[in-house]
Amino acid sequence: MELNDFDNNAPTMYDPDADVLGTADLMDTRKDKLTLRDLNKLKKLRAFRKLEMLKRQDSLAIIYGQGTGDEDEGGGF
Repeated sequence: MELNDFDNNAPTMYDPDADVLGTADLMDTRKDKLTLRDLNKLKKLRAFRKLEMLKRQDSLAIIYGQGTGDEDEGGGF
């Protein structure tokens, strides 16, 4: 007994029109694939935002920081 005896109606060739796994529907919730270029952009953006937050914290510490008493109040600018 051979394998073809069980399933005589099976197609013998690959049919790309019948392949529906790779196509996206409107209700599909899969995310796009991230490329190395996308990951590098995200890395640079995250580093830029971190640098901006550190600069802002430094400037806020100067503006709202406690004076020593012998300086004029108001920031240090």
